[in-house]
Amino acid sequence: MAGVDGVGLARVTASRVWGGSRASSGFAVPDDDARPEAPQSIAAPVALGGLLGLQETMEDPDGDAPARQQADRLLTELASLQRTLLGGGDPIAVLGRLDGMLGSVPATGSPVLLALLGAVRMRARVELTRRGWGENR
Repeated sequence: MAGVDGVGLARVTASRVWGGSRASSGFAVPDDDARPEAPQSIAAPVALGGLLGLQETMEDPDGDAPARQQADRLLTELASLQRTLLGGGDPIAVLGRLDGMLGSVPATGSPVLLALLGAVRMRARVELTRRGWGENR
């Protein structure tokens, strides 16, 4: 069988592809023995749970504890609903708990907390409506 001349893998060098020499590219790969420099400063991660726990232990001059607790319970139930739905379970019990929590709105002196609680309550109502809760109940 006769071979064909000129057929095979072509050797391409970096200078042919990029039109220059490797030294002038401005890109350098560190030696295997070189260690990367440590960042100059790294911000410590903030533990959100720790901050929220600290807030709960502080005095409550405005009487915001019931509003914070309701928002926390609603978020917990919304997470439970998500886990139940993702796991293929029956969400009826979770929907019932969510519906029961929406009956009263705790008073708060903080406009920020009131807005936050309103947003969480709206999300719970959206989930109830999406699942047809209240239509035949």
